[in-house]
Amino acid sequence: MSYNIRYKSKNQDNSRLTVYFILGFFIVALFINLVKMVKQYVDRRAILRQEEQELATIKRQNSNLRYELKRSGTEEYIEEKARELTLSKEGEYVIIAGEPSPPPKPRKREVPHIPNYKLWWLLFFQP
Repeated sequence: MSYNIRYKSKNQDNSRLTVYFILGFFIVALFINLVKMVKQYVDRRAILRQEEQELATIKRQNSNLRYELKRSGTEEYIEEKARELTLSKEGEYVIIAGEPSPPPKPRKREVPHIPNYKLWWLLFFQP
């Protein structure tokens, strides 16, 4: 009995094709998942930067408010706010000066239209 080693059956050819197909499918699936992961990473990185900027803004506001809170207990601050409310100390007078009124607009004088001959007549023969 002799065997032909080079002879391949149809089943062997189809199994190799099936293995290549499955291997290709997994490679494509891995590539798609890799692209999705990179996109998620970029999106999350952008969100992180935005949140860090908001945190920095809130920290600045917090420090400003803490400064105002410390300052609000001082005498200078209390006096400044009292002056804004037009309050005065004992023995002081508060003068509130309003906005100066605009100068009155000059009115246009309407000159009655008198014919020339009447003006000459009035000039020479005015009673």
